Amino acid sequence: MGRDICFTTEQFYGCACGNLRAATRVVTRQYDEALRPTGLRISQLGPLVAISLFGPISITELAEKMFIDRTTLSRDLRLLQRRGYVRTRAGNDRRFREFSVTPKGQDSMAQALPLWQQAQARMRALLGNDNLKALLAQLSQVIVAASDKS
Repeated sequence: MGRDICFTTEQFYGCACGNLRAATRVVTRQYDEALRPTGLRISQLGPLVAISLFGPISITELAEKMFIDRTTLSRDLRLLQRRGYVRTRAGNDRRFREFSVTPKGQDSMAQALPLWQQAQARMRALLGNDNLKALLAQLSQVIVAASDKS
């Protein structure tokens, strides 16, 4: 009737994807809690900051820079638009829209920055400065390696 499970405990706990996702969930909760007073989640602050740094920018370009799928990014951008933090304008092609940060979005980022810095300092304290630097370097390697299209 049932099938034998063919995964081992070592495979379960040794899964790179599973461990990265678990780490992401735990760390995300830390940053979301720190940002709570702003009403922003880290998943919303990221696109807001990226648009501020790279904008005006299309959703396709933004998704590529953030290594995120367009559907997930669209959901966050709609919320940021409804709150008045970002605006869009049509490009040369009617199907093409560019996102930019509004003054209200700039104010929100200014409020979020010290809270984000506190969360970042907490992670640095928990992991140690050298471990955090090593982790970030390793994560960059993972991103590059896993993004390789060849």
